[in-house]
Formats: sequence, structure tokens, C-alpha cells
Amino acid sequence: MREKESDLLEGIIDAIPDPIVVKNLEFKILRCNPAGYTLLGEIQKIQRNNREKIFNDEVSEKAVKTEKMQKTLKPVKVQDSYYQKVATPILSSDGEVTHIVEQYKNITEVIEKQKELDVYFSSSLDLLCIANMEGRFLRLNPEWEKVLGYTTEELKDQDILDFLHREDILLTYEAIKELGNDQEVKGFVNRYRRKDGTYRWLEWRAKPVNRKIYAVARDITEQEEGKRKLEVSEEKYKTLVEQSTEMLYLHDLKGNILDVNKTTCNEMGYKREELLTLNILDLHPYKGDPKYFEHMWENWSKNQIIEFTTEHKTQKKKIMDVEIRARKISFGGKEYIMALARDVTETRKIQDTLIQAKRKAESANIAKTRFLANMSHEIRTPMNGIQGFLQLLEDTPLDEEQRDYLGHIENSSTNLLSIINDILDLSKIESGEVYFDRHPINLKETIENIAIPFEYRAISKGLGYEVNITKELSQEVYGDTTKLMQIATNLITNAIKFTAEGKVFVKAKIEEEDETHLTLLFSVKDSGIGLRKSEIGKVFLPFNQADDTNTRKYGGTGLGLAIVKELLDVMGGNISIESTYGLGSTFSLRVPLEKVPFKELEKR
Repeated sequence: MREKESDLLEGIIDAIPDPIVVKNLEFKILRCNPAGYTLLGEIQKIQRNNREKIFNDEVSEKAVKTEKMQKTLKPVKVQDSYYQKVATPILSSDGEVTHIVEQYKNITEVIEKQKELDVYFSSSLDLLCIANMEGRFLRLNPEWEKVLGYTTEELKDQDILDFLHREDILLTYEAIKELGNDQEVKGFVNRYRRKDGTYRWLEWRAKPVNRKIYAVARDITEQEEGKRKLEVSEEKYKTLVEQSTEMLYLHDLKGNILDVNKTTCNEMGYKREELLTLNILDLHPYKGDPKYFEHMWENWSKNQIIEFTTEHKTQKKKIMDVEIRARKISFGGKEYIMALARDVTETRKIQDTLIQAKRKAESANIAKTRFLANMSHEIRTPMNGIQGFLQLLEDTPLDEEQRDYLGHIENSSTNLLSIINDILDLSKIESGEVYFDRHPINLKETIENIAIPFEYRAISKGLGYEVNITKELSQEVYGDTTKLMQIATNLITNAIKFTAEGKVFVKAKIEEEDETHLTLLFSVKDSGIGLRKSEIGKVFLPFNQADDTNTRKYGGTGLGLAIVKELLDVMGGNISIESTYGLGSTFSLRVPLEKVPFKELEKR
């Protein structure tokens, strides 16, 4: 009977597809099944060091000591196959271990699947993890380290809740409970603390399998922050829109009003619900004429900002003038028109009043200019007669006292005539009646003829006088000799008049030049009374001098430099001043002039 049982047992062992090896307590092989012999043959082909690893009896020794079945934690590799070694102690009727049965289970397929899972875990851009139902990490892929900064070893066996934002702990705990009830969790969002203390937003999808949680997460921090920024922006936008003192409209490209702010309702007298039923054209007196806005639609299509003034009709039929600033915007894949409107009815009234006042002032100014011109002509005619008779009187017998009186009268009449001439020139300039006699002139000769005659006047006052005119000025240009003389004479006369001692230096040169034009730089430098910085801007104003005391001390009306400035403006030139109070001034003027073409010079 025992022989039959033994044969049956032997037959069962031989029929097992896994390799079976029976060993005694000295771990010597006593029996193998066919699969075991095949495996041992394969092992004999392996190098000695690797054979020793495979024949390691550590698991069997542990089975003998514990009298319980033991398994290897790491698989045993033989050639291209992987085995798990299972050692089972055989006990006698007395309960003592007599033999060890080693079974080698082929787990190659399991290992290959594990490798595939490892590849999937390591290559996925999402955060993958396996956790137990208590919420502890069991396995994580490398992406966790990139997102949170912790290594997978630092996270393994750690409680998920320990890494959460405190505001998300309760919700995450409830989600884990749902998984424990075999419910799948989708679209769950919470915040995880990074190693540097900051937080990242993760969106989860998790499923329970065999009392484990298999989960995949995605870092959505940028989206969440963008969403919150958008929410803040929208809130700010709503606040700004509602607090805006200007009317705001949002309408589609057909003009249908979609939204308005409180200011619009208050200004127009409509309720918000009423305005949302209207077209933007309904607010205009030009209702029914869409062509009025056709050019605006064209500009809006080019994403341009449109600014225009039109009229709005309120609910009470009152017409108000409004300034509109509008542009096309895109939102949610659709296009709209955003417009800001401001009531400028009162402003327009003020502007109209100012325009009328300006016109009256201009009319009064023209009348004043004409009056001055007429009066100057009327006064200048008898003054010429007075000067003529004074010259005749000089040729008559006069005693010394009478001749002295006559000299004073001649000086006074000359000064008066100069004042009259200045007033007449200024009135002509202001009325736009200044005409330039444009003709070819030799620039060097013209300036010499202007500057050199003043030498006698300077010397008679005890001043030095120097004229420096560069050779390159010896060329023909188009100009008005009279106007150039008037401008230069004013500057030289002032320099001599306001200089008590020292020197007056006149200089002329070409500052810029090309084939057709040149810029004349004409400067007059003196060592006179000079100007304060605050006085420089005043000297070009009509009837004004830097210091009122100068009028009494030096004479004059304060029109000379004003006339110079006006003439230069008309000629396209400019004048500048460099001055030090008490040490002197330099007046520099720049005049653009056109050259006479070479062909015309050849003809002449």
C-alpha cells in the first residue's frame, strides 16, 4: 500500500511542470523531477559564481529553522528565464523536518510584464503612482521628482496627506474613502507641497484594483494660476467698468448691444434690460441709416481704434454730444466692439463760446494792426516833413544856443521816426503783409556792406570792433538784402548800445551746406550788460526789455528783437542767446538760403 502511495507521489512530482528538487538536511540533492533535471542541466552551463548564487541555500535554511514555506524575494535568472525559488520543509510524524523540497516557479512572463510596467512608469510625462488603501505611496515614477523635487525613495511609504496643502486634506481624505468603496475618482484637483515649500496643482484620475490605488496625475499649476489671474482680472474689469465715469457699451458686429455699465444707464435714462434689447443705431438720431457707420466697420475690421464725435438720443429724446472711442476685441472665439462714450455737450458749448471769443479777439487784433499801420503812415509823412525842414533850418544863420536846440530836435525826430518804422514793420508782420524780395545776392559782399559801416559808430563810443567773415561765404544765394540788413542791423545796434566798454565782435560763416542749400550762421558778441537767465525769454516779446530801467537809460521800444524773431520765423530761421549777466551776450541767428544754380550763374 505504501509502495503504491509512494509511486503515486513520485508520479505527481514528475508530472509537475515546475522544476522540483528534494534535498536532505545537509542540502544535498536526493531527487529531481524531469523538469528539475533539465533546470540543473541548464545551471551546469552557467559560470561557477552564478551557479553558487542560484544554488544558494539561504531560503532552504530559513525554511528548516521556521518549519514554514519560504520564498526568494529576488527572482533567480537561469539563461533567459526567471524563477522564484520556493522552499517547503517536509515534517515527520514527530513534527521534525526531515527533507526540503525546492520548487522553481517560472515567473518569466511576470518579469517581462514588470519590465514593461517599469518602462511605462519611467517614460510617462504624467505622474504615475500606486498607493495602498491607507493612502501611502507604494510606487512612483521619476516624473514626481521633476514636479515636487522629492526623489521617489523619499516619497515611497510616505502618507499622501502629509504632502497636501492643509485646505485640501479633508477633500483628499474623502476621495481616498471613495476609492476604498471601489468608486473611481476623476478630475479631482488638489495641491502638493514641493521640497522648496511652494505648492503645485495636480489633477487626478484614480481607480482601485485589488485593494490598491492606481492613479495618474497631471501638473496643472500654470492653468490654475492662469484661471485665478483671469478671475482676478475679470473682477477688476467688472469693478473698473462699473466705477467708470464714462459710458461703456459692448455690442456685436451688427450693433446689437450686449452689455452696458451703470453710467450708461444713468446718462441715457434707460434701464439695463431696456438697453440690451436695442441696437447701437437706436441711440443715434440717424437711426435707419447704417451707411453712417460703414467706414467705422471697415476700420474695426483692421483692429484699429476708432475715435469720433456724434450724438446720442436719451430716453427722454434729449440730444447729447458724445465722444466715442471704440475698437474690436476677441473673446471666446467671437468678435465684439467695445466702446467708451463721454458726454461732451457742455464742453462743446464752452468750445463754441471760446471759438467765438477767439474770432472776436482776432478781429480786434486785425483792427488794431490796421490802425497801427494807418497811424504809422499818417505820422511818418509829417515826420519826414519835419526832418526836411530841420535840415533846411541848419543852413540858416543860427547862434550857438539855437544850433544846440536844433541838434536835440533832430535827434528826437530821428528816434521818433525809428519807433514809427518799428511799429509799422511789426504791424505788417502780424497782419501777414510781409513780402520778401527774393533775388540773387553775393552773401559775403552783402554781410560786409551791413557790418563794416558800424565800425565808426563803435569806435566813436570807445569800443573795439571786429568783423570776421569766412571766405566760403563768397557765393551767390537767393535772399532779401533789405530783410537781412534789418535783422543784422538790429543785432549790431543793440550790441553797441548796451556795451559801455570792451569790444563788439561780428562773425559770419556757413554752418551746413549741400549742393542746393546752405545755412548762414551770423553771430554778434559783446561785452555789455548781459542778461539774467530769467530775462532771456523776455527780450523777444514786443514792447518789452529785459529790465525796465534799460528803456530809460538806453532808450528804444523793445520792438527790435521781436521784429528779428518774427522775420526769422517767416524765413525758416531761428535765433539763440548765450549770456552772462554783467559780462556780455552772444546773439546767434541761423538762416537757411537757397544757392543760385551754376547754370544761371553761367548765363549771367
